[in-house]
Amino acid sequence: MAYRDENEYVERRNRSAMKREAKAIEGLARELAEMEEARFSRLVLDGELYREILQARQTRGHGSRKRQIKHLAALLRRDEEACAQLQAFVDGEGEGHWEEVSQLHQLEGWRDRLCEPESTADALKEIKAAFPLADWSGLPPLIRRVQAGNDRTAYRKIFKLLKEVLESTENS
Repeated sequence: MAYRDENEYVERRNRSAMKREAKAIEGLARELAEMEEARFSRLVLDGELYREILQARQTRGHGSRKRQIKHLAALLRRDEEACAQLQAFVDGEGEGHWEEVSQLHQLEGWRDRLCEPESTADALKEIKAAFPLADWSGLPPLIRRVQAGNDRTAYRKIFKLLKEVLESTENS
């Protein structure tokens, strides 16, 4: 909606758009307050806004936590630059999280295929092709233990071995 102000038109947002923006910022504040500690520790921020986020994270009572999140959202609305920075952090962290989850699912699929007698040979070829420089000498005994007696420890060790190889190739 536009209105005329001394020979120029000024664009004004409607009330519904302003409410949607306020709810989105409140959602960001809630996400920051409920974020896992590992993700939160990667946040680079200082000053009053950081202290308020910490306060919201530490507040335990339902009503008081809700008020603290609303207060944090009000501070975020006043500082658009910090709000955009925090939103980018949350969005970027989310993308990395889903990529990591996808990799873990792929590792689980390989482990399950390795442990199934019908698909072991194909899965082993696929893994060796994906990671040709890795040392796979410890994998066959673990696979035999799982196939012979459904050894849960060996099952977990296979996943751990796959994850270590994946992490070592990412760091190289």
